Amino acid sequence: MLGSIDGVGQPESACPVMAGPLCIEWIKGWKAWQDEHPSLPTDELYDQAVECVRTEGRVSISKLRRQLQIGPTRATRLVEEMERRGVVSPPDPDGQRHVIDDVEPKAA
Repeated sequence: MLGSIDGVGQPESACPVMAGPLCIEWIKGWKAWQDEHPSLPTDELYDQAVECVRTEGRVSISKLRRQLQIGPTRATRLVEEMERRGVVSPPDPDGQRHVIDDVEPKAA
């Protein structure tokens, strides 16, 4: 039987068991690095996205997609950048984000 030692369905190695936690740790490390290095280039549509969110008074990835004519991944990245810079809140338990203020803090 393919994928088993004794034909009872046991995995051949611990690799699948280890891959999940290793992958999660790698993603956490990458996210921490991204958070510590804010000097990375900002999306050229960032300012327009902030203006859109402030004008609407609410955060909507689908609204950003329509207004800026971008895909879902880029819109999500823009919203996450706004969260990192303090323009919008982290998602609440319902998944909603809120505009925190109308003045973005100055970058150091």
